[in-house]
Amino acid sequence: MHKVKAADWLMIALLVLVAVVGRAYRPEWNFTPLAAVGLFAGFYLGRGSVAALVTMLALAIGNLCEPAHTNWLVAASQYVCFALPAFLGARLPRTKGAWPLWIAGGVAPSVVFFVVTNGAVWMTSSAYAPTMLGLSECYLAAVPFYRGMLAGDLFWTVVLFGAWALAPHHFVATLPRGRESRS
Repeated sequence: MHKVKAADWLMIALLVLVAVVGRAYRPEWNFTPLAAVGLFAGFYLGRGSVAALVTMLALAIGNLCEPAHTNWLVAASQYVCFALPAFLGARLPRTKGAWPLWIAGGVAPSVVFFVVTNGAVWMTSSAYAPTMLGLSECYLAAVPFYRGMLAGDLFWTVVLFGAWALAPHHFVATLPRGRESRS
């Protein structure tokens, strides 16, 4: 079993800080580092369950300053969607030549978030008819938010994984290797 080391705790704190600050000072709505932080935390730590706590903590801290969600289903769907990248990141290859997979991993969270959270909004909101047309209207109304999230996920994925790939060899050699336990 892979234990969380002191260096891992430092990285966890840094990633939570990046996620919270990046969410608070985003240039446009949904352009945040949350999903990319989860993806990278899973990649770095090698354990999706521990990495998911990074995004859950960052989301909880950020939600102290954000407007409240309209209902529990939308809030729960958001938390679940931001936990998923951590589990995906734990399965990404660690070789520097795997960057296309890292970037693809950065696209997946925004697609899942768009589908799941807007489905939850449609199911719980009186603003959209409980029909396929209402569902279509809900998704169409969310496209501008999706663009911001996709751009943010890609940008922050490139920043985080690019920094890792460009890190000096002595730093890269100290990264956790405990991939045998991928919970």
